[in-house]
Amino acid sequence: MKYLTNCLRLKNDEFKIKELFSKAVIRNLLLDLVEVNLAIRTEESLFGDQLPENTNEIYFKAEDVIVDLNKLKLLHQLFSEILLQLHKIGVAKNDTPNSHLT
Repeated sequence: MKYLTNCLRLKNDEFKIKELFSKAVIRNLLLDLVEVNLAIRTEESLFGDQLPENTNEIYFKAEDVIVDLNKLKLLHQLFSEILLQLHKIGVAKNDTPNSHLT
């Protein structure tokens, strides 16, 4: 799970939200995936651990086990594109996200 900083600022900043979804590839992936449940966790991680101060994480929840390889690849691409865009608009850490699926 990639940790994010300053996400609370994103949640309250309409301009930043519009910037996040201004990238066509993100919008198209969301349309292709249809049932996507993404959230930003601000206090507790998926495994119940406290997140470091000023840190949040992107959280994805699926209702069932995903066995469709194409859907998994689309989800991976969606996360990658979201992280790149969050970095670009200054919401993610200064570390450039690097993700590659083989």
